[in-house]
Amino acid sequence: MNKYFNKLIIMISIVLLAIVTVPSALAYFYTYAQTEGTVKVSLSDGSDIKEDFKNQEKQITIVAEDNSDPVFVRVKYIAPSGTVESVTLNDGWVNGDDGYYYYTTPIDGKEGGLPASTATTLNIKIEYPADAEEGDSFSVIVLHEMTPALFSQTEPSAEYKYFDSEKNGWWYADWKTTVEPTTEVDG
Repeated sequence: MNKYFNKLIIMISIVLLAIVTVPSALAYFYTYAQTEGTVKVSLSDGSDIKEDFKNQEKQITIVAEDNSDPVFVRVKYIAPSGTVESVTLNDGWVNGDDGYYYYTTPIDGKEGGLPASTATTLNIKIEYPADAEEGDSFSVIVLHEMTPALFSQTEPSAEYKYFDSEKNGWWYADWKTTVEPTTEVDG
């Protein structure tokens, strides 16, 4: 009986050893796979921000990317407390009272498209803190966001809308809409 018991122990040990080591050996073969190719992600809508700084004023301009579909844009700044003296709202800009400044006309980058491919300038007047010393620095960060301009033949209830007399309809912004990327796989 001792003889069978020893053989049983040896067989159980071999089975346990196989159970413990085989999955990690298989994992080696499964985790090292090679592939080739590229994935191109592109958006059909886009805009770029241009910032100039002169006379203690940040001048913000939003420009539609070439061939961009119509988009509405908004801007928000992040600055240390007490460093922004004022914001000048030029034609087309409104204060959204939610921390954003909205451009009320859509912009696009297509030739013959909407009247504007560039939003008018938004000016942010900077005031240096009274206790600032020479060599001190701080940043005023400007964020810009866009949303696709939606089109309707009937006047939408949206807050930001623009009537297009050529198309006899309304462009409007829905800031809950996201831009979905398109992908192309090569290879």
